Amino acid sequence: MRGKQCTFEFNSVEIKEVEKLLRSISKDNSTGTDCIDGKLLRIAVDYIALPVCHIFNSCLSNGTCPKIWKEEKIIPIPKDTKSTFSGPNCRPITILPVLSNILERIVYNQIHDYMSKNDLISNTQHAYREGHSTCTALVKMTDDWLRGIDNSLLSGAVMLDFSAAFDLIDHKLLIEKLTHYGFGPMAISWFENYLSFRTQQVFLNGTLSNSINIDCGVPQGSCLGPLLFSIFTNDLPLVIQESTFVLYADDSTLYYSASTCCKLKSVLSHDLKAGVNWVTANRLVLNLSKTVSIVFGSRHNVASQPMLDLQISSQPVKQESKLKLLGLSICNTLSWTDHVRQIVAKMSRSIATVRKCATYLPATLQRQVVQTLVLCHLDYCSVIWASASKTDLSKLQTVQNRAARLVLDRSYRSNVDQMHSDLKWPKALDRLSIRSLIFIKNVISTHVPRALFNEIGFCSDAHSYGTRSATAGLVVLPHCRSNAMRRTSFYRSISLWNILPSHIRVIPVKREFKRQIKSYFYLC
Repeated sequence: MRGKQCTFEFNSVEIKEVEKLLRSISKDNSTGTDCIDGKLLRIAVDYIALPVCHIFNSCLSNGTCPKIWKEEKIIPIPKDTKSTFSGPNCRPITILPVLSNILERIVYNQIHDYMSKNDLISNTQHAYREGHSTCTALVKMTDDWLRGIDNSLLSGAVMLDFSAAFDLIDHKLLIEKLTHYGFGPMAISWFENYLSFRTQQVFLNGTLSNSINIDCGVPQGSCLGPLLFSIFTNDLPLVIQESTFVLYADDSTLYYSASTCCKLKSVLSHDLKAGVNWVTANRLVLNLSKTVSIVFGSRHNVASQPMLDLQISSQPVKQESKLKLLGLSICNTLSWTDHVRQIVAKMSRSIATVRKCATYLPATLQRQVVQTLVLCHLDYCSVIWASASKTDLSKLQTVQNRAARLVLDRSYRSNVDQMHSDLKWPKALDRLSIRSLIFIKNVISTHVPRALFNEIGFCSDAHSYGTRSATAGLVVLPHCRSNAMRRTSFYRSISLWNILPSHIRVIPVKREFKRQIKSYFYLC
């Protein structure tokens, strides 16, 4: 778990950092149990920054956290408008004192820098890390599964679901893991105090309930809680021997590729058992009703419905042919028809909503609303599902045309190209291509995620002599045995990357790169 000897202790907090964080407090920030309004802190920043900085430094140097900053206010919010207002149908929103959030942000920044610089975070973790996201996690998994199909293999995956994972973290085990990662005596002392004697109250109908003590779990509603959870689960992938393990916070996916279902079952059963043993040893709980498996393959290979018959604690793991993973609808052949259909439905509903109030909105505001509520659905993880069939993708353009007519108040006979030119909107397919290029540019420029960057081969590396491509940033296309490889996010992104003019590929500034590729697609 720890590659080299390193030690972490808190650095002194500088007043400039405190001033910056105080000024960044949201105007809509809710008030915690200390009743200190974030707006007042913003107004008084010039007068309170120095004493607040002194308080923060005293807390970190003495290994303490004020008791009032450890009081959580829980506001239950219905998960959706159709749900009844009851416990199982509500999502608890945790509100912490504003100053507590600022101190936690300072602690978060120092810990994150330490863990990153010393390469202590597992490469399998895609949450709460710069350059990592649900998209990078899904690209890693879906590309691996498509490569399996390209090699005529079956890929079996198990999606593990934890029950109240953040609320069940054992404080003693967490402190032991922090110590293992090199946290020094004073840092450990602060975390012991920070995690101890925490309380929470429920705020409902204008009334606070009585306080109850919290004996386990990491604080929710803060930036520090998720980071601590990532550190706690950082050693989970180490117990997996043959399978690949991908983490995004408490969403964990275990998968393996093989030529036969028998081999899949053997490897996954062994590694799943090791993972379950880790969960038990670390006092977490799996939600077996939501833990599912799936087998990916070509239409021919999955037609026979190969069954994994996996079990956890003698209970069968349900096998699906379709499921939702990190917001992406996935089927066992990795066709994106269902996901595109859902996007079209969401966009259509949003257009209908905007149309109802269109007469009350100025033209400029109406355009902003459509871009925010309608076109945003085209962006989430589009680098993955952009390889959907032309028939499916054409439906997206049809809906986008409807959105353009709504904003410009045009008829169905209006020229589509002219409408998009007037709005300065790229066509749907061009929008997907732009997102793919931004994705591959980020990976090439930052070298993260490392697991994705390591898959990139530059044309300059393939030659020992000077060539034009050596300075043009061209990337080697992966070898294809079938159309499955061409459907991977990397293949499509690299294909687009290589046809970009060289002067655009080498632009170092991210914002300028985005501007140039948008201009490039408008002119094409």
